[in-house]
Amino acid sequence: PYGVAGAGVALGEFNDRKAGTFGKSVDVERTMAGGTLGGGLEYFIADTVAVGVEVKYLFAGSQDIRIDGISHSNSIDSLFASFGLRLFYPERPTAPPLEAQGGPPRRLYLVLHLGGAIVTDPHISSELESRPEPPAIGPLNQYFGGAFGLDIGRYFGVELGFEGYET
Repeated sequence: PYGVAGAGVALGEFNDRKAGTFGKSVDVERTMAGGTLGGGLEYFIADTVAVGVEVKYLFAGSQDIRIDGISHSNSIDSLFASFGLRLFYPERPTAPPLEAQGGPPRRLYLVLHLGGAIVTDPHISSELESRPEPPAIGPLNQYFGGAFGLDIGRYFGVELGFEGYET
């Protein structure tokens, strides 16, 4: 089991217009600060490969959208659930090292996440809302992510992640 917490930048855009929105002026705030909090569970299937599940929440606040000059505010906070495949380098030795060798080694890893995302507040205005895209499964939009990281010790690591989904 593990926990995750982080801060970064959320990038948004407004596209895929539907009937009734053509010809309207739309201006969207595209960049905002965000943070995540969540946890996961992994199982090693080999010395360098772990599979797992992860659930986290994106805190990105409100996004300002102006439609024909009228300003609306929409929360883009989202819940993410994914299955992950984590690849570690260098591989662990098959025999455990002696405890006197200075603690856990530092190891690089690469992660691929595939899963679903749910927008927790789909109402942008009284006339506009976001909905899952056609390839979605029920309320789950397709979610893809990846990360590159370093385990610094037994209980701490740093990671640079990229994730995305569309509604």
